[in-house]
Amino acid sequence: MRLFAISLLLCWAGLAQAQEIVVEPLDDPETDTQSGPSITEDDIPTFNRDGPRIEIEEMPRANPDAPSITEDYYQSPITLSPGFGQTEETVIQQEVAQSPGAVLRGIDRLSGEVEDFEIQSGHSARLEKLRIELSDCRHPVDNPTGEAFAFLTVRDEAEADPLFQGWMIASSPALNALDHARYDIWVLRCITS
Repeated sequence: MRLFAISLLLCWAGLAQAQEIVVEPLDDPETDTQSGPSITEDDIPTFNRDGPRIEIEEMPRANPDAPSITEDYYQSPITLSPGFGQTEETVIQQEVAQSPGAVLRGIDRLSGEVEDFEIQSGHSARLEKLRIELSDCRHPVDNPTGEAFAFLTVRDEAEADPLFQGWMIASSPALNALDHARYDIWVLRCITS
């Protein structure tokens, strides 16, 4: 009986200490004075939809006496040394031809805009703040539309070092890709005429 009296006394003490819960609605965003800075339409970058976003420019050679990367390379067979348990194998390089330019595709990840543009070898194009320089474009002699190899240099106007410099391959754009947070650029094909 004593246990019953103590438990009854504890229950009443618990009820006496209970608090009332009040539900209050949240403030409306229009009347909330503690929010951060507001963003207006003027703060969002807009793009000129009337004209092209790509500007093509002549690209001067840094050193006219330097050998060009467009010089012919050896078309001789390559002999690979055999590994353990393998036989010697001869591989013939694919015969390629030079093209006067390339067709590239640029995508702006922020706006979702996709642009295809042509650049002649030795020229550059500007995509917003990026400058894309095409030094050379090569394609297989027997299948000009099947593959393209373009030597590109991509620079950001705000940085001294190039963001990308090297060969891009049309069939494998991820093999050697531009690493940029906003833009993607890849080769579609060489210009054959």
